[in-house]
Amino acid sequence: MRKSIPMFATTACATTLALILLIACITMGAGPARAANTTYSVENLGALEEDGASIARGVNTSGQVVGQSQERLPNVTPLQLRAFFWDGGPMQDLGTLSGGLTSAGRGINDSGQMVGFSRPSGTTNQQAFVTRRGTDGTTQLEPLGALPGLPSSEAFAINESGKIVGRSSTLPSSGPVRVGRAFLYQDGAMSDLGTLPGASYSEAWAINDRGEVVGESGSDEDHGEAFLYSDGMKALGTLQGYPYSEAFGINDSGRIVGWSYSSRAAVQGRAFLYKDGTMRDLGTLPGDTYSMARAVDEQGRVVGQSRDASGQNRAFLWEDGAMVDLNSLIPPDSPLKLLDAYAISESGQIAGSAFNEKRQVRAFLLTPNDLTPPNTEATLSPEPNIDGWNSNDVTVSLDATDEGGSNVEGIVYSASGAQTVEETTVGGSSTSLDITAEGETTITYAARDHAGNLEDQKTISVRIDRSDPEVSISSPADGAEYALDESVAADYSCSDALSGLAYCLGTVPDNVGIDTASVGQKTFAVEAADDVGNVVSASSIYHVIYDFDGFFSPVDNPDVLNRVRAGSAIPLKFSLGGDQGLDIFAEAGGSGSPSSRPIPCHPTGPTDTLEQTISANPSRLTYDAATDLYTYVWKTRKDWTGCRQLVLRLDDGKEYTADFEFFE
Repeated sequence: MRKSIPMFATTACATTLALILLIACITMGAGPARAANTTYSVENLGALEEDGASIARGVNTSGQVVGQSQERLPNVTPLQLRAFFWDGGPMQDLGTLSGGLTSAGRGINDSGQMVGFSRPSGTTNQQAFVTRRGTDGTTQLEPLGALPGLPSSEAFAINESGKIVGRSSTLPSSGPVRVGRAFLYQDGAMSDLGTLPGASYSEAWAINDRGEVVGESGSDEDHGEAFLYSDGMKALGTLQGYPYSEAFGINDSGRIVGWSYSSRAAVQGRAFLYKDGTMRDLGTLPGDTYSMARAVDEQGRVVGQSRDASGQNRAFLWEDGAMVDLNSLIPPDSPLKLLDAYAISESGQIAGSAFNEKRQVRAFLLTPNDLTPPNTEATLSPEPNIDGWNSNDVTVSLDATDEGGSNVEGIVYSASGAQTVEETTVGGSSTSLDITAEGETTITYAARDHAGNLEDQKTISVRIDRSDPEVSISSPADGAEYALDESVAADYSCSDALSGLAYCLGTVPDNVGIDTASVGQKTFAVEAADDVGNVVSASSIYHVIYDFDGFFSPVDNPDVLNRVRAGSAIPLKFSLGGDQGLDIFAEAGGSGSPSSRPIPCHPTGPTDTLEQTISANPSRLTYDAATDLYTYVWKTRKDWTGCRQLVLRLDDGKEYTADFEFFE
């Protein structure tokens, strides 16, 4: 929101009573500049006294104005300078401190707090004040005090948190140079902001909502350099050809305006805009020689005065790189001739001073003729992929602009779908919200400007998918066994409930035969990815084994107990479904295969006495292609008694057994 805008202090006139006399030196220039898109209605705010003068020095977002006017007091001559407050009705005299005669208003924030200075009765020193609402509902002036050794003080600006800046000084009587220091008033205390290195004087003209302060520091108030104060004072430099500078305004984005000058008293200088470390000359209106920038709003629009060599003034608006005569933006039949623009609010209203038809100086307020709704742009961070999906949380930034001149008042948004956000209104021209829910969320948004124009609702969708796709493998099943060279088709599928599948790839394509060409443990893998880049893998372990149908005669398979004489050579016959070579046995713990182990005899089970044995030759394995049988001759030992189990381990990982009882 708009801060109280600091105003330009007088040049040649030194005392408060003489501030108003500056207007007597101003005459109206001619020659309108090109018209901007925005036009304004203009209001003469009048004066406290018919034959007095008035100047508007500050305006807030609500259009409330503070400034100074002249008033005729009983038994007092001449007219006295008085701070005024204007809120759509007659101009109100804010009074003075401690029964004094004079006061001046300088700044106002959106809470309606006003600052300025007053000269209390019985002293030549001025005292800075801030207004407070009394218990009886009236506006009261509260003195802020002064810095030690600097008894006079003036408050020039107040931000939205109530921080106040100005200067505390000694008022010169006749000839001596004013001694002064910029101050910051907060939490009931006034602190000295110091000076630039080598300087002895400083004054603060503006403060933004971030607490950054701008002003001037130098040898005295007529020979200084613009500064920015934020945890210390930094010099901003000057424009070429102008040895001095002074900063009058700063917005929340850090843009600073003021002027660089050769003579403050003669008002000879050029308006500048300081941004990103660079001071830019804003030029003048056509035909003019000098200019002074007084205030800048959050959109970067600048107001001030442009002056020709003879001292004729015109109020200007600088926007989009061009300076425009504000007189060209008001109705041509207006009796007011705008001389100087001191302040611009966040609602686009401009306050300053003008001549009326009698060439009396009058405070004015311009209000944009805004019939154009704002325009809001939505951006997503990070940006979605080409299919419109994100895999992480998304920040939605809403940034609104207003071409009609009244500026954006606020943005209304809501969200529905995967994530719900109730309708929310935020002030200002930008906001953001985080979308974290998976699925599709639709954000609805629109901006409203200070003139009441509401943008047509817009929507933007945010789609978030953090979940991996799903993979299902039906074949080969995990742990399944398949015969060597058995025909087994792969059967698997992938799915994704959100962004959709990008691919689903298995070891072989779906419905294509898996590998059963060799025995052993095998892994079948499937990888799937969705359209946002989530990738998942799944696998199943299956085994390819020989087509073993059991032992053939003379050996019986379990649970039959084969009875055999110890020391016999027993032929173990079996088929593997073809010639698989002779290297079919697995090594088991280094003991090889086949092998045997003692087991308890089972007296109740079936038994069968082995009738066929082979002469005692070393154990060996052979294959007979005619019968498709393998024969392994198992040489038993004569000292075996009781029962033993033959264990046949094949290199496909399978193990087969036969039980034997030995007798002498």
